[in-house]
Amino acid sequence: MIIGMDFGTTNSGMAAYDGRAVNVLSLDPTAPNPRVARTALYITNEQAVTIGRAAVDRYFEHNIGRPVKMQKVWVGELEVIADLVYYVTDVYVFADALSPGRLFLSIKTGLRDVNYPGTVIGQSYYSLEDLIGLYLTVTRARAERLLGQEVRQVVLGRPVHFAADEAGDRLAEARLLHAAFRAGYETVYLQYEPVAAAHSYALGLARPENALVFDFGGGTLDITVMRLGEGRPRVLATGGIPIAGDVFDQKLVRAKLPRHFGEGSLYGPRHKALTVPQWIYDSFADWQTILQLQSAENKQILREIAQTAQRKHQIEALLALVSGNYGLKMFDVVEGAKRVLSEKRGAEIAIEGPGFNVREFVTRGEFEGLIRGETRAIEQHLLETVAASGLRPEQIDIVIRTGGSALIPVFHEMLGRHFGEAKVRTIDTFSSVTAGLGVIGHRLEQGEIDLRPTPRPTLPICHRPRAAA
Repeated sequence: MIIGMDFGTTNSGMAAYDGRAVNVLSLDPTAPNPRVARTALYITNEQAVTIGRAAVDRYFEHNIGRPVKMQKVWVGELEVIADLVYYVTDVYVFADALSPGRLFLSIKTGLRDVNYPGTVIGQSYYSLEDLIGLYLTVTRARAERLLGQEVRQVVLGRPVHFAADEAGDRLAEARLLHAAFRAGYETVYLQYEPVAAAHSYALGLARPENALVFDFGGGTLDITVMRLGEGRPRVLATGGIPIAGDVFDQKLVRAKLPRHFGEGSLYGPRHKALTVPQWIYDSFADWQTILQLQSAENKQILREIAQTAQRKHQIEALLALVSGNYGLKMFDVVEGAKRVLSEKRGAEIAIEGPGFNVREFVTRGEFEGLIRGETRAIEQHLLETVAASGLRPEQIDIVIRTGGSALIPVFHEMLGRHFGEAKVRTIDTFSSVTAGLGVIGHRLEQGEIDLRPTPRPTLPICHRPRAAA
């Protein structure tokens, strides 16, 4: 059996097709929709591994409210070989010495980052390929249990563009393939995610159509124009830009929450009062960089600011949120509010913990204003991709929306404005790519399509970690 897998930035899924029906597997039994598995990985210091929604819940259970102690940790050496350049450098990361484990979210975005060598959890070193390989290993094992047979062949989805530059794209693809082989797959095929979504849609197609696939997830936006219903789907043009749902979460946090934690307030002597530094709130607005505020140096800075702050209770609230490990919970709440805005005109952001109790309201109009720059860039790229296909907007017969961010109303309105409201369809927002990859797997088995397996690649960078002292 050749199974299909969509390894996504925010969510993942696996599917099998038998020629009659698509079986999207229930990989994440604790999730609201078990067929949509959160791309989350939690590894304890004892090397216990949890994935999916349970990984996030276990992280919260183990970490919220506990003390934090950040320290600089050496994780190994990085050997870089690129063209005629060769060098070896030590790599350090800031790690929480009291942490019982590490939670990894959006690890797919790290594939294109040449500067991410890996990390230490407990006494063990993990490269990025190890981390992704673990997630793929657990999902493969779950698929085997659900299907009652071994799974050694997979069609993996990939975005049209992992990165803006070709070198970053090659690196990301090579890393993903390494992770898949480490997970026990013996044969790996790659297919563009929007092409897979088109395969899923085309199952019920009665006549040929020009289709535009608007695949907008948590980490990438892919736009593909295709001709469907004439044998194998034919790609006419592809496009994609590095704007996605994670960016919108950060913008919401940055715009709505810092005011509750002292942004714009003054501290120091009255005759020489200073404004609380902006870099604090820039770090606060990214779920990865907020960890930097947990360092001993930065917490001391916050304590010193609090001593003379005019809004002392707000700086102390910021210290409490950071010190109590509530940062990721904050982003989880904001992401939920963003989803509510796709259905309602307003949403509440409520964050509570020892030392802080925040209630903030955001309207859909506010949110759309915050992402106006990204919306314009997406609209321009959308029209450029259609023009590159050789078609005019009126020649597009169907617009297929897929991916969680495609549900945001402003993008539905954009697509309807350019192509006609009646042409815009949503097909199983979170599983259409997964289903399409399953369909492709079956057609490969039947010899109906020609897609060559991808050989095991040689990575352009190699990790050479030693045991940490």
